Amino acid sequence: MVATQLVRRTAQTGTPVHVVMLDQQTSMAEGAAYRTPDAGHLLNVPASDMSAWPDQPDDFLEWARRRDSSVGAYTFLQRHTYGEYLRGTFFAAIAQAGIKTSIEIHRQEADAIERRSENGWSVRCRGGASIEADVVVLATGHRPPVDPLKHQWSGHFGKSAATVWRPQLQRKSARRQVRAFSARPLREFSVHTALWTA
Repeated sequence: MVATQLVRRTAQTGTPVHVVMLDQQTSMAEGAAYRTPDAGHLLNVPASDMSAWPDQPDDFLEWARRRDSSVGAYTFLQRHTYGEYLRGTFFAAIAQAGIKTSIEIHRQEADAIERRSENGWSVRCRGGASIEADVVVLATGHRPPVDPLKHQWSGHFGKSAATVWRPQLQRKSARRQVRAFSARPLREFSVHTALWTA
């Protein structure tokens, strides 16, 4: 969302900007929580409160209703649906930005950021390349959850997982085997539900 907001705001003001994104994910803009393919993973906030734009509070709700007229203001939609909305919003912002805005996407991670001078930064990528920038934004997404069983569990850990977003937990065959995992309480409630009811 940081890149989407930046592209939109600079386009509105007519400010020329070149955005460079470093992201090793193959899909764009939705983030780990909204990349899940499981239909049982629901948002923990209703559709009426999930707009990408603060000045257009009904944007997500209207987008969702164009796809499904039965969606209500207090409907809790699937997380991957919101991911599609974020991705579409990102590409729409780029398309509407005009010629003064450009974006460059690298499928890699940054290893270090160093002050270049009083006017900029040097970002060192994992592959060794460096990118020079006037401004750097660290948009790291959700941090990995803390394992509440660490140092307190003496049993077998073969059937536990540190995070519910691991790909093997997305497969139905793996769900029956999961016994314990750490998760953020509200944000991942729908994942608990999907795992334990499968």
